[in-house]
Amino acid sequence: YASVEEVLRRQRDCFEVIYLHRASNAAKYLGLARQYGGRARILYSVADLHHVRLARQAKIEKRAELLAQSRRLRLIECTAALMADAVITHSAAEADWLRRSLRGCNVHVVPWEVPLRPTAKPWSERRGVALIGNFLHTPNVDAARVLSEQVMPRVWQQDSSIECLLVGSGMSEQITRLAKPGIIAVGQVQDLGE
Repeated sequence: YASVEEVLRRQRDCFEVIYLHRASNAAKYLGLARQYGGRARILYSVADLHHVRLARQAKIEKRAELLAQSRRLRLIECTAALMADAVITHSAAEADWLRRSLRGCNVHVVPWEVPLRPTAKPWSERRGVALIGNFLHTPNVDAARVLSEQVMPRVWQQDSSIECLLVGSGMSEQITRLAKPGIIAVGQVQDLGE
């Protein structure tokens, strides 16, 4: 197939469910899914409401262009939610926002679930803090900066021996520059349990 549209057109009315993840994909393909999907139920997974994060960032940084971008994204996210048969979010707070903001929106919370695994060290032998994430995702970069510049100095006032590990893929120079005594930029690891 040369495109998503070709897949949907050539397999018109074949699907029972069409699942679209993130607003960018819903904006591109939800209309096509409706056009060619026939009886298919369309599920839109918001991943997270990006317009909320951008609006908060715009307010904190006093950036009008981010606020405008947030408003455009809000329109895209709300349109997709209203066009879909059901919306999936991982956050009860976002589900509440969607239900209040979009009357009749069929929203379901599907929380992230990570099975517990036995650990090599018991809790009593553990120390420190870790931020684990993909640092190509801007909110994780912001979190690492706030953790190292604002949170950890307060922690060290109580106990200067507590270390903070920054762990994850996509570690840029911006993250490695945060490393200093007490903050260790580890990078990607194969097994978090170790």
